[in-house]
Amino acid sequence: MLKAKEMDLTQGNLFKQIIIFSLPILAIHLLQLFFNTADTFVLGIFLPEEIKTAAVGGVGATNSITNLLTTLFIGIGMGCNIVISKAVGNRDIEKVRKCVGTSVLLALVSGVFLAIVGFFGARQFLIWMNCKDALLDKATIYLKIYCLGLPIYLLYNYEAAILRAVGETLKPLYFLLIGGILNVILNIFLVVVLKMDADGVAIATVASNAVSAICCFITLLKNDGMAKLEIKNIRFNKEIKEILGIGLQTGVSKVMFAVSNIIVASSINSFGTITTTGNTVAHTFEQYITEVGSAFSISLLSFVSQNIGANNYKRAFKSLSVCLVIVVSVQLIVCSTVLIMNKTLYSVISKDESVLEVALLRMRVVTPFYLVVGLYQTFDYFLRAFDKNKEVTAKSIFCGFVFRIAWIEMAKAVKPGDLKFVFLSYPLTWCLDFLLAMALFVVVVKKIKKSSVNMTKELKEN
Repeated sequence: MLKAKEMDLTQGNLFKQIIIFSLPILAIHLLQLFFNTADTFVLGIFLPEEIKTAAVGGVGATNSITNLLTTLFIGIGMGCNIVISKAVGNRDIEKVRKCVGTSVLLALVSGVFLAIVGFFGARQFLIWMNCKDALLDKATIYLKIYCLGLPIYLLYNYEAAILRAVGETLKPLYFLLIGGILNVILNIFLVVVLKMDADGVAIATVASNAVSAICCFITLLKNDGMAKLEIKNIRFNKEIKEILGIGLQTGVSKVMFAVSNIIVASSINSFGTITTTGNTVAHTFEQYITEVGSAFSISLLSFVSQNIGANNYKRAFKSLSVCLVIVVSVQLIVCSTVLIMNKTLYSVISKDESVLEVALLRMRVVTPFYLVVGLYQTFDYFLRAFDKNKEVTAKSIFCGFVFRIAWIEMAKAVKPGDLKFVFLSYPLTWCLDFLLAMALFVVVVKKIKKSSVNMTKELKEN
């Protein structure tokens, strides 16, 4: 049965529950992002001007690669969340605990594989991305150290997904806060006292992730509710087929997005060191906009999945409506804040006018459209909970990979040297993704209504 701190998402006031459930996730996302971007902030604030651009740009040059390396397995982690949530809704304790053990082992095995690939391929990956020589050494050392910590990073993310599936969102927040505070302290100590730069902030990131992951692991071991981690279940149980069946499709679509982002980043990097750094500055703050909306969107996954497991489809649809209202509201507030305070915010990282000019250009072209990102992500999570993974994956691959790459290639041919035209690949992709998500949602609603009518007829006949 569910413990007191594990939330039953199949009954109660939806608006209140979504807020209570989502706020810790929002805090986790923002803290995780802050502690990650703390690398950029610390380097930007404490390093001398003569090495600041190389260090900040070097760390920023690794973003697309780290996203590509982790995104497939983060997608599989969502599969863990969906399968466990449905088992919770169905009150299948045995299946929940087997999924927990399988998920933990899957995170560790996946992380070790990624660590090996990332560590030995770091420099070559960066060269393929057109990383400039002035940034290459800093970027390589940061990426190698970061990759060594990927087993720990994935373990924490899978553990947090498990706890979310049973309605527990506070403990992952507490553990992230502990690790994050350590991250900031180590960042400052290693950069200011030991005079390190990119390598120092990478070491701090790995250490803080380790603390958070270990705390979550101990919590799952000591848990006496549904999400208890039992040593006998730390193996690949038969539930792994269901997890991979859902998670791989989610992961593949995210990989395609990540690959397209690498190609876009490579195109941006070709403009030079100043452009790469300016893009990094703007993207640092854009990530906060994304995470605010996605915290509520990803919460919908647990709400809808639990209610499907309990055959409460009406509440599942109502969850979507409430979540959309919340996502639109918070995205408008955060987007407006960045648009109004843009130069003040960007100046925290760099005061170089050339760098700020690039950052402001990206802000004008890209930032206003983050509202659309929140909308299509919300619909995507809803559709995935309804087992529409193949359709969502196909849509995401077309928009995030095929269309975006086609746009970049057209930009090279039609508008060579036009950075604004390259930046346009983001909002155009998002708008197309949203329109297709809406179309797919309409199809799903019609099928569910038709199924409901047929079921009612059968019951009357019987």
